[in-house]
Amino acid sequence: MKRNNTIDILKGIAILLVVFGHICWEGISHEYLWGFHMAIFFFASGIFFSTEKYNNSFKNFFKAKIKGLIFPYIIFYLLTYVYWVLIESRFRGGELSRVDQLIGLFYGTYNVNYNDFNGALWFLPCLFTMNIYYWFLNKINNNVARISTVCAIYLICFYLNPYLSLLPFGMFAAAISLVFFEAGRMYRPYLDKKYPIYGYVILIGIAIAIQILLQGKALSAWRVNETSDNPLKFTPFTTLPSFTSRQGIILFVIIKHLLRQAHP
Repeated sequence: MKRNNTIDILKGIAILLVVFGHICWEGISHEYLWGFHMAIFFFASGIFFSTEKYNNSFKNFFKAKIKGLIFPYIIFYLLTYVYWVLIESRFRGGELSRVDQLIGLFYGTYNVNYNDFNGALWFLPCLFTMNIYYWFLNKINNNVARISTVCAIYLICFYLNPYLSLLPFGMFAAAISLVFFEAGRMYRPYLDKKYPIYGYVILIGIAIAIQILLQGKALSAWRVNETSDNPLKFTPFTTLPSFTSRQGIILFVIIKHLLRQAHP
């Protein structure tokens, strides 16, 4: 697929939101940002998912994802691990086991016992696992059947999260976030289309109305979850994030089309 500059711009904005979300640890801004900033990346990844690019060969696909996601993950993990052992552990995380943190390289899921020194790297093995999942889901040619399967996976993961959330290599986060990946894939045919400006106004109005109606309940559920022992309390996949992620993706799509119309 041809490179889309507006998507690149929006991914850059999403990266800044991720940085801001990690700086701002309190208040409503933190809660909302953590609700949708990663969902946007999964959505964007779904837009550009392709099997034709690899001649429909799982071997080629797998090798490309290893090269594009796992190699960078290993390199950054080891580099930051050495930095943490030699320098940062003197100021932060010095109580953590060096051996356990190195084991985290193979575990690939953020956890206070493994990969706590650089938990942000969870995204790369998670996205790798998600692509592998979707390779097989993509074999379901019927859209309704595929979407139904993805939704069923989401519901199963949602209700079983205390038992599945710590599976290695982001297997749980990848499974429950397939809904965003699938949404991106379904959006792809509309990527370069232009729509009347009133269409965007209507979408924004709907998004704001939903937010006003559900905001109080969603925030309340998020705060209850945040103070519980739920292992997902600091991940973007529980009650409030499942709500704000949809809002964030809608806004992402609206801005993308407005940029497209401003710069054809």
